[in-house]
Amino acid sequence: MTDLSIKDKEFMSRVLETPSGVYEERVWALGFQSMEKVFDAGCGFGQWSLALAKHNSYVAAADVNTKRIEIAQSIAEKRRIKNISFFQEDIESLSFKDREFSGIFSYSSVYYTNYYKTLLEFSRVLKKNGLLYLNTNDIGWYLHCILNEPNKSDEYDPRQEGINAITNSINFYANNSHELGVNIIMPKQHVLSYLKKIGFDILAHGSDGSCSINNHKPVSFYPELHCGHTGVYEILCKKIS
Repeated sequence: MTDLSIKDKEFMSRVLETPSGVYEERVWALGFQSMEKVFDAGCGFGQWSLALAKHNSYVAAADVNTKRIEIAQSIAEKRRIKNISFFQEDIESLSFKDREFSGIFSYSSVYYTNYYKTLLEFSRVLKKNGLLYLNTNDIGWYLHCILNEPNKSDEYDPRQEGINAITNSINFYANNSHELGVNIIMPKQHVLSYLKKIGFDILAHGSDGSCSINNHKPVSFYPELHCGHTGVYEILCKKIS
């Protein structure tokens, strides 16, 4: 298996030790089933890709990190899952055709990018009436990182990550510049407004694990608020133009 940093090994252990049914329940609740082609944008180690593949005809899974892609591919091969293809892609600039996908699933990845560009790319490659699921972070998450230091280890300093995110976000919003690979805070109301502006209809939004179109209640990984502010949140929307 490809060598990984300690941080990546710890993250991989957390996500892959979670029972697969937990991911499948989320996918089902969001209405990501019986689609012809689904895009897992920022797939990481492929935990969501595997869940999506079980309920849809085909999944294209992309991540900028080649090591994670190699491991996700290896896991899929070991489980004999053949309806996933993995790609090394920058989700700000995708190689896929216009209106190629019926659904786009993006969990905890868009905040590493200039999300204005990334969401426009999602709109480009998504078919009309296609679903977009977006899970990302507002200011509360980074305050939590600074004050409470979740998942701290010898190689991962959540306090510094929170500080870096705030600094990077100030540069992004004030100067239209940002450091690649460093988080950008995505204020929920601002993101909702931007999605509407670029042609999406908001179907549901709320804390992690709260959105459902069939009254199914999936497992939540994060509370709604940190330090009185929105932390991790999700949006389910449909492309209408």
